[in-house]
Amino acid sequence: LIWGAHGFDLSRLTTFVNTTGDLGGGYVPTARTALVAFLIGLLYPLYTITGFDASAHTAEETHNARVAVPRGMIHAVLWSLVFGFVMAVSFVLASPDLVATAKDGGNAWFNLFNNLPAPTWLKALLGIAIVLSNYLCALAGLTSTSRMIFAFSRDGGLPGSSLWKQVSPTW
Repeated sequence: LIWGAHGFDLSRLTTFVNTTGDLGGGYVPTARTALVAFLIGLLYPLYTITGFDASAHTAEETHNARVAVPRGMIHAVLWSLVFGFVMAVSFVLASPDLVATAKDGGNAWFNLFNNLPAPTWLKALLGIAIVLSNYLCALAGLTSTSRMIFAFSRDGGLPGSSLWKQVSPTW
């Protein structure tokens, strides 16, 4: 995305613009206060740290868990912060017109990505990497969820715990 940036107007990173309602193309259908717009804007960076606690849920299967689990959680948050921040900054800097980008709504990222002045092979490679990353994120979420259900059921914390806490001797 940085490749497609139209000059580096760094003031975009510190300027707050409320694009809810009609100004934002109806992505957030009605105009909201600046506080609500700010909180909605926090959702994107929030997604980058989703699942950082997966290492805690799989701790029972980890060698040297006392050291490895906290280290895994710290690394997950650190690298999600670094790459998520770089991605968010590159998106803001690469948008040729922030108002037009806001009007694109849910298609803003795809429109920006498709209009990048980058070779087709690079766009394809990035697309594959994005799909693979989403798959791996979903897989980590599924693994974490299954471990949480087992752990809560084992401790009697879920309705029907006796059903969920069983482990197959075969598998």
